[in-house]
Amino acid sequence: MRQTRRVRKRQEQEQRQNTPTVEEVIGQIQTAFQGVQRRNGSTLHAAGAMDGLTQCDCGVDGNNHDSEVQWDEVPEAKLEYFRDALFFLDDEGFRFYIPAFMIHSLQHPNIQGSTVVFVLQNQGGKKLMTQGYTREQALAIVEFLRFMKEHNDCECKGLDFIERWANTSKFQS
Repeated sequence: MRQTRRVRKRQEQEQRQNTPTVEEVIGQIQTAFQGVQRRNGSTLHAAGAMDGLTQCDCGVDGNNHDSEVQWDEVPEAKLEYFRDALFFLDDEGFRFYIPAFMIHSLQHPNIQGSTVVFVLQNQGGKKLMTQGYTREQALAIVEFLRFMKEHNDCECKGLDFIERWANTSKFQS
């Protein structure tokens, strides 16, 4: 029994040593999604309108709600206000906004961490499989889900499936 505890304790220590920091996961997401643009994908305001949300006071010009060219330009206030809009984004809009939502969730897990994990596992599962992600992007998503499961007690029941997808599927170059 004593040996079993020691083994378990050693395994837990090894797992903690191999677990990336929040900064490392954020860096992986930033690198993987660098240069991703929304193009003709749906915007947070358009997706929010489908959810009954109206325009937010997110510090953006009222005539040009979603003018961000890069996903990392999306203000935090907008991400918080439109977190449920993730369910209503089209595939291209989802691919554009998901890195911003993941990073914001890592920085503020109590605000929307479980929402982003839920969307990635449920609605996102379909979107992930069909959206021309690169392998690097897929692995960044897996690392995000792993981190949220280990550090924020998020239930990641679809993690094994998403991890298999990230490691075995064909991806865009």
